[in-house]
Amino acid sequence: MSNEVNEIKKELCQIIRTAEEIVQVIENADLKKIAFNNVLQLLLDVFRSSTLARPVREATITKVRGAPSLSEFINIINPRSHPERIIAIAYYMKKYEEIEEFDKKTLIEKFKEGALPLPANINRDIKIAIRNRWLSRRRQGRTYVYYITVKGIKFIERKIETREET
Repeated sequence: MSNEVNEIKKELCQIIRTAEEIVQVIENADLKKIAFNNVLQLLLDVFRSSTLARPVREATITKVRGAPSLSEFINIINPRSHPERIIAIAYYMKKYEEIEEFDKKTLIEKFKEGALPLPANINRDIKIAIRNRWLSRRRQGRTYVYYITVKGIKFIERKIETREET
């Protein structure tokens, strides 16, 4: 096994031991099982959010031969609003960097990477993208991670096709 797998295995074993320690004070066996499952689920959610967030935050561009830079890609798409820029960035990350999900911090970093003006209210613009069904989200620990939807992919691909036709 790789070192990374062994590390994850050790962390998971520690999580189980921690959950067992937390419920030790409960005497009723049925309540103890329920509490153990709830505590374990909570600890696993925290673990997942910290483990899955690492690659999202540490993601670097894996340049595909012939792939445009983020800035070049945004110029090709020519988004008219911040929600459209958000979707263009999500599409770029999925297609060229193989990043399926991202958090708000990563999104802000991508705006900076692409030399794009930061939205004054990024939460509002993300909500607009979600309302347009271009973007979706899921809870990861105490925050959200976002991903581009099929409708969002089609929206960007139509913009690319329109651009190629002119």
